[in-house]
Amino acid sequence: SDLPIPEILAEFRSTLAGVSAIVNSPEIADTVNHLPATLASATETLDSLRDRLPTLLDNLSATSSTATETLDGLRDRLPPLLDNLSATSSTATETLDGLSARLPTLLDSISAASGSASAAADSLSATLAPDSPQARILNEALQDLQDAARSLRLFLDALEQNPDALLRGKNSN
Repeated sequence: SDLPIPEILAEFRSTLAGVSAIVNSPEIADTVNHLPATLASATETLDSLRDRLPTLLDNLSATSSTATETLDGLRDRLPPLLDNLSATSSTATETLDGLSARLPTLLDSISAASGSASAAADSLSATLAPDSPQARILNEALQDLQDAARSLRLFLDALEQNPDALLRGKNSN
């Protein structure tokens, strides 16, 4: 008779009030109202899945078989491909090693050629300076060439107007 009956009853009433609050909540009422539609949708989905499941399983089986065949084919072809890749890698490494061994000499040659080209450009620049004797001679030669071209043009124009001039000579008129 040491049972705390009043406390147990108070706890029981509190628990019942909590359960009552949950059962009578708007969320539970909303859930119960939507339950038939949810069950109908779930049933429809399961029926659709049941109808399509054999086809899906057949497709999955075919895909699995194809993947297995592909992997088996790769297993047979992979070693030669890896051997070719290894040989190509070795050849590339040898080529790069040879190139890196010759690179300093090549760079020295390019540097020397660049220096020579720069010196030649400086010399040409000095030679062709507007006040240099070579520039004066070059200008005179270009002027003579221009005069010769003009004379040739006049001669060809005269010959076009009088084609017999080569045969008969200068016209005495």
